[in-house]
Formats: sequence, C-alpha cells, structure tokens
Amino acid sequence: MEWLSDSLNGAVQRHDFALWGYVFMPEHVHLLVKPRAETYSISRFLYSVKESVAPKAVLYKAKSNRPESTWERFYDFDPDGSRHFRFWQRGGGYDRNVFSDEEL
Repeated sequence: MEWLSDSLNGAVQRHDFALWGYVFMPEHVHLLVKPRAETYSISRFLYSVKESVAPKAVLYKAKSNRPESTWERFYDFDPDGSRHFRFWQRGGGYDRNVFSDEEL
C-alpha cells in the first residue's frame, strides 16, 4: 500500500492534480482527482501512478519465499498463450467524469 501511496502522491504533484479522495481496495483502487490545469491527460496521470509500483511488485515477487501458487492471480495470458506476471490489469482502467455535486 505504501508503494501506491507514494506513487499517487508523486503523480499528483507531477501532473498538477488535486487528490480529493481515495480508497485502496484489495484488488483495485478508487481515486477522486481533479486536474488543476486546463489541459491535462488522465491517461498520463494514471500511467504515472502505475509505473513505479509494478517493478517493485515484480522485485518483491522475485525475492519472496512464497510458493508460486501465491502469485497465480497475477498471471495473464497473451493471445499467443504466453504467460506473464502482471501486477496491473490490462487496459487503462475505468474512469468517468463527475459533473455535479450530487454525483460527487
């Protein structure tokens, strides 16, 4: 959780976003962020959040003495059948815009 928290704080500063709220769940994250600049990229922001966490997870796995079965849920299969350790799910995630106080 500390890896994600540190990465999120760095991304907020680097991309000039306000962090209004977050919830770290066992298998996903909820973020409520607001860009401060008129021009922004949510995909670049999310990439910044994820980019430093994945290598740390891979290194942690490599140094761990846990049985391989512990990591089974982190494996992903490519269309060609090759198997890869993947900390983050494929794709950019799910995001949506909030336009009203009621929705917020």
